[in-house]
Amino acid sequence: MEETVVASPQQPCLRRSVRLAGRMRSQNYRAIPKVMNLRRSTRLAGIREHATSVVVENGTRLQSAVQKKRTRKVKPAPKAWMANNTKCLLGHLNNGNVKQLQEIPGIGSKTASILAVHRSRLGCFKNLIEVKSLPIWSGNKWKRFSQINCLDT
Repeated sequence: MEETVVASPQQPCLRRSVRLAGRMRSQNYRAIPKVMNLRRSTRLAGIREHATSVVVENGTRLQSAVQKKRTRKVKPAPKAWMANNTKCLLGHLNNGNVKQLQEIPGIGSKTASILAVHRSRLGCFKNLIEVKSLPIWSGNKWKRFSQINCLDT
């Protein structure tokens, strides 16, 4: 006669807490937690999703994501940058209130209030030579101000 061995189902252990009972169940069945739905960084997501070859819309050629070259911003020429910097600084001096003038490096509360009063009485500054000729710049103060703000006057 053949004997068949039938595995008897394990009786769950009676526990006082549900947490321990759940822990025992997960150990018995060796449950593996799902890792796929965990949050990940966008940088890693982009690398993992685009690591394979990418189809380019313009044609049927394949382009590897690793071989893509990133373009860098081209720095403007120094003269163009200086002209833009001077215009920007004049715009701040002509349009800013006292608090905005204090945000400019090298201008404190006294200088900002004097610039605002001068602007309200005599009008806007036309160029930096007018700003330089004001009596508020004593000693090397204008030289330091122009160095801090990259002015070429």
